[in-house]
Amino acid sequence: MCSDNATTPSNTAVFRLSLWRQGLHVGWLGENSTEWAVLVTDIRHALLLQACPYNGSVYYQVYGSLRYLALSPDACIGFYNWANASGFTREGRHLVADDTGQKLALQSAESGDLCAWNGCGVLEVGFEPVAAGVGVR
Repeated sequence: MCSDNATTPSNTAVFRLSLWRQGLHVGWLGENSTEWAVLVTDIRHALLLQACPYNGSVYYQVYGSLRYLALSPDACIGFYNWANASGFTREGRHLVADDTGQKLALQSAESGDLCAWNGCGVLEVGFEPVAAGVGVR
């Protein structure tokens, strides 16, 4: 866990997860109103994250919260508490779910829903550092 207190994150760098498809930038990792991961095209809606290495895996915490990237049984990606967090590994330009070995992908271009499933539109990722002192949303 990055921190026991959401208002005092660890010294881990804060970043946005930039998403790419076939070499073209398509947006950033965001979330919808029901806390599922979605592709957002407006940087102001991109989530701020921090990587949290723990027990040989890396977990991604929403900065300033106690929510982490998590994989549902049907491969959808959402944000849950620590007990339901999922580890992800960066393999080259891909983010891969440790539990399944499946890559971060765009499940639906219409809704922007994201999943971890190689059968969908696999996305490349970039980690865009955010300047120190950024406000927590």
